[in-house]
Amino acid sequence: MTAAPDALTGPQRAALLLLALGEERGADVWARLDAEEVRALGRLMADLGPVPPAAVSQVLADARTRLGADGAVAGTPETVERLITVHRGSEAASDVAAEIRSTRGGTTWDRLGAVNPQALARYLRNEYPQTVALVLSRLNAQTAARVMAALPDGVALDSITRMLSLDPVQEDILEEVEAVLDSEFLATLGRANQGDAFQQMAEIFNSFDRATEQRLMGALQGRDRTAADRIRALMFTFEDLATLSDRSVQTLLQGTDRGVLALALKGASSTVQETFWRNMPERAARLLRDDMETMGPVRIRDVDDAQARIVALAKELAARGEMALGADQPHEDLIA
Repeated sequence: MTAAPDALTGPQRAALLLLALGEERGADVWARLDAEEVRALGRLMADLGPVPPAAVSQVLADARTRLGADGAVAGTPETVERLITVHRGSEAASDVAAEIRSTRGGTTWDRLGAVNPQALARYLRNEYPQTVALVLSRLNAQTAARVMAALPDGVALDSITRMLSLDPVQEDILEEVEAVLDSEFLATLGRANQGDAFQQMAEIFNSFDRATEQRLMGALQGRDRTAADRIRALMFTFEDLATLSDRSVQTLLQGTDRGVLALALKGASSTVQETFWRNMPERAARLLRDDMETMGPVRIRDVDDAQARIVALAKELAARGEMALGADQPHEDLIA
């Protein structure tokens, strides 16, 4: 840190104070910070670098705290990760530290090696296969392994094949790939946090029972229509199963208990019911209808629970690359 203590902003002084307090003495402060404050302070702490004892003493004196003569501290991504691990857990610490490292100096490939492998995998799965292979080949083995493990099996296997036969890449092509990664992925990591918040809230709404979802969504609609619409667009509900391809529905049926399906369809629209009927053998569909008729009246809560179990299974299968949430595109499995 080269700036005089008097020149530090309020947030910078707060970051320096937390560094000086250390893990145990700062515990009460960390416990009162929300996730965004942790991220903001983490970035500021990492940017401080080595701080002279005199500067530390002045900031602490301003906060009515005494520090010994050996009180020099250093703000680095590693320090931030260690502090946040103690107070917020290793996952939160890893995410903040990775974000800090990804926006600091170093080559594109150095910065890619510091990001969350899941985030990089989500980005790569939409890229050309040859580009995926090139990117993976430029990462260190440990990072490439973590990213590849997060890719759908088909994409991962295709990448392995292409990497084994990858020719030397011309410098101008490599620079073009680096520029795209910088502008389309690395530069958007910070902005992605807000999108992640909406995705997380959509998952929360997906977990509500029907009455709670409708009540809270209606209230949110009245307060912030834009936020409500964005959350609703990210949600995947039982009714959305009607948009699946026949192939995906058949995959889903293979892992679904017949009793759970009968209960879920009992409260479903005719459109969703028909989606399942047409993807079942005629005899199986008839038996399922009989099960539904002999159930009699059922509680809405039980129907909601059954539908939630099937939606959760659909998401799990989609995450493993075994089905798609949405109509399959005819060109998806083609490689140019």
